[in-house]
Amino acid sequence: MSKRVKSIDPQAALLRAADICSRAEHCESEIREKLFNWGLEPTHHDQIIDYLFDHKYIDTERFARAFTNDKVRFSGWGRIKIRLALRQKHIPSYAIDQAIEQIDLSTYLSNLNTMILSRSKRYNIDDYEERNKICRQMMSRGYEPGLIIQAINDIRSQR
Repeated sequence: MSKRVKSIDPQAALLRAADICSRAEHCESEIREKLFNWGLEPTHHDQIIDYLFDHKYIDTERFARAFTNDKVRFSGWGRIKIRLALRQKHIPSYAIDQAIEQIDLSTYLSNLNTMILSRSKRYNIDDYEERNKICRQMMSRGYEPGLIIQAINDIRSQR
């Protein structure tokens, strides 16, 4: 059960939301959820969100770039999983496309190769069934099947 906080006034909610947005990147849907959880009347949501956009506390493209960068660098996510996560946050397609295009390909492929190499210590990469396990694991991380197969073949040929 989630507890709903006692309703706060719109000015306090605005200051609180601005403070949250100034400390870390947040998207519109995350802030709307917070406003709802704070018990703020829905009539004030749009006014607060508009203020945050006008004063650059929220920027959709900036959020998409930061989210994408963090997920590639720190979580090892692939493009497919990042795209789906951004869609769940109601980020527009153009911002998602721009953020995905800015992924550094060498870092992206390096992450994929590192993960496959670590799994090849556990699984026999020359065995068909175990190679498929590695493929499925990488696809669950959001990597493209073609890149996975190419990376596995490259690693197999280096042995």
